[in-house]
Order: sequence, then structure tokens, then C-alpha cells
Amino acid sequence: MDFFGPSNLITFMETVPPYWRPLMAMMNIRVGNPDDEADRAMLEEYSPLNHPENITMPIFIVQGENDPRVVKAESDQMVQALRAIGTEVLYVSTATRATVLPMKRTALTFPEGWRIPLSECSRCGVRTL
Repeated sequence: MDFFGPSNLITFMETVPPYWRPLMAMMNIRVGNPDDEADRAMLEEYSPLNHPENITMPIFIVQGENDPRVVKAESDQMVQALRAIGTEVLYVSTATRATVLPMKRTALTFPEGWRIPLSECSRCGVRTL
């Protein structure tokens, strides 16, 4: 499962919301500075988007359409890359910007009232407690 995860660390760093800008110096140290050649190469290497073949099971991706922290394009490009190589993807884009969705034992309930049984994700190996 991927909840609002960045897929390309370079575009993630380049699209941070304005209120994160004061933290950019710290993020450039902790995550990597896309303006630095060596850091940019490292960000490229560690970006999941560049290694979709490493995801060997079906994946459930959730994205908030209005999330200012991890923009929808991050999930869209990962879904496209995974589907291009035949990986099964269940993609849910919610109208909310919240990055935390309430979990239940056997289903995820979204603000819009959607209910998605985890059993719908075939071969995911999901177990309920």
C-alpha cells in the first residue's frame, strides 16, 4: 500500500508547498538538494519511479487530489509506470487533501464514503487482525 508517497524525489523536492520553503535548507541536507549534481544523481537513483520492476506484487495506491505536500502527479506517474509493465494497481484518488485516512479491520473508509474491501486486491497477501 502506498498512501500519498512521493515517487520521484526530484519532483517531490521541486513541488513542496510554499509554507515548507523555510525548511528547504534542512530538507536539502536530510533528503538531498536537487540543485547539487551529486545529490540529484542520488535522488534519481533512490526514486521509486525509476525502479517500478522492484514492485513485484499488486499495489494499492491512495492519493489526495488536493494534497499540497505530495502532489497528485507523484502518484499518477507511479501508477502509469507500474501499469506500463503490467503490475496490478488499485488506484484511489480522493477529493480530500488529508494524508491520514481512518483504517478499519477489513476495509478502508474514505471521507467520500467509499468502502474498499482489502480482499479486492487479489494476490496482495493482506491479512486482517
